[in-house]
Amino acid sequence: MQDGEFVTTSSTKDWVEKPKPVVQEATNVIVKITKTTICGSDLHILKGDVPSVTEGRALGHEGVGVVEDVGNVVRSFRINRLSF
Repeated sequence: MQDGEFVTTSSTKDWVEKPKPVVQEATNVIVKITKTTICGSDLHILKGDVPSVTEGRALGHEGVGVVEDVGNVVRSFRINRLSF
């Protein structure tokens, strides 16, 4: 699967390809999501019940994945370990 995210616009819900993330700060952790789902809040957004949500909102934030990279001050996460 391509790197990307499921986003909303005013009239559509689409998969949008994104560049692979990289560590930009010493406290960053990059997690490759292997399983995700939407939550109740996302369902309300999809129905249009939350007018304050702007275009481009990423959905599916309930994720589980594997740590791919960490910043140099991160001590709680290890590369190739499960994260949730």
